[in-house]
Amino acid sequence: MPDVGQNVARRMLSSFDERVPASFPSFSIRVRRADTVGMTLQTVQTARLVLVPMTAALVDLEINDPIGFAAQIQADVPPEWPPEQVADSLPWFAEQLNANPALVGWLGWYGLWQRTDGNLPLLVGSGGFFGPPTEGAAEIGYAVLPSFQGQGFATEMIDGLIGWAFSQPDVIAVVAETGQSNGPSRRILEKLGFIAAGTGREPDDLRFERTAPTV
Repeated sequence: MPDVGQNVARRMLSSFDERVPASFPSFSIRVRRADTVGMTLQTVQTARLVLVPMTAALVDLEINDPIGFAAQIQADVPPEWPPEQVADSLPWFAEQLNANPALVGWLGWYGLWQRTDGNLPLLVGSGGFFGPPTEGAAEIGYAVLPSFQGQGFATEMIDGLIGWAFSQPDVIAVVAETGQSNGPSRRILEKLGFIAAGTGREPDDLRFERTAPTV
């Protein structure tokens, strides 16, 4: 994958104070929500979030038509969206998805918080993968808007995406890289069952890995 793609996911592993819940939410995979080109999307449902995969049409709206984007994902979008870590990467996502629609699910996902106050879901973060798995391993990254950090959303989003990845054929591991000094991200990964697996691509990065459960 091009270096820009690696930088996308690496930057998504942001440093923030994330409260890790004592137990992990279950997840389910649902098929619903049609995007602007009529594609039926497979979403992931966790305890509080609906995770919606990026498509070329959605990213184009996200960049060029924020109101249309909010209408299409059926959610409220905070004015500070997108997270700083991924804002510059949106054109790359659009380029990749336009060139190869089969990448849907293997790049970004939107994290929609299903509020209990009767309002529309609220877009709080994004996560996803570098691309399809390489030698059975898929690499994950994530980002949450600052105003929603510390509420367990990153942990819940990662857990749901890991479950989705392990439901796909031939995925035997999910990996992540984060800075040695990035204690919050390291704690999230360790809490979710990742183990240290050596150094990352950058000199100060550590690589973590979680293997698929045995059947």
